[in-house]
Amino acid sequence: MLGAGLDTYAYRTTFGESLRIFEVTHPSTQAWKRERLAQAAIPVPGTLTFVPIDFEREILADGLAAAGFDPGRQTFFTWLGVVPYLTERAVSSTLGFIASLPGGAHVVFDYSNTQASIPARMTTTPPRGTCRAGRIPG
Repeated sequence: MLGAGLDTYAYRTTFGESLRIFEVTHPSTQAWKRERLAQAAIPVPGTLTFVPIDFEREILADGLAAAGFDPGRQTFFTWLGVVPYLTERAVSSTLGFIASLPGGAHVVFDYSNTQASIPARMTTTPPRGTCRAGRIPG
């Protein structure tokens, strides 16, 4: 899970021991989460590995390798609510790493277009009470 933040999937999954989860999150966010888990006496599942990474300053491949990630295994990445806050360089680096994995990988992520990339006709606000639908070129 890239940018896991306070996500609780690792604590709720029904896959048990068959699914290894790496929570990749900014170091300060991850430390705060771990403190809250300890205060609430919530045990960390044995299948969960915390990977503190700052996408802007560190390389995902290095952080995952240090945490015991096996690049030869089929991998699924979730990367939700993070990409819009990163630089293009950080996003490209992360996607390049995912694409290079020899075991194969899938990723789901969200993003937003910059205001400059949206045609002016698509950014005007329609009058109240009207509805407009259209296709964004691209």
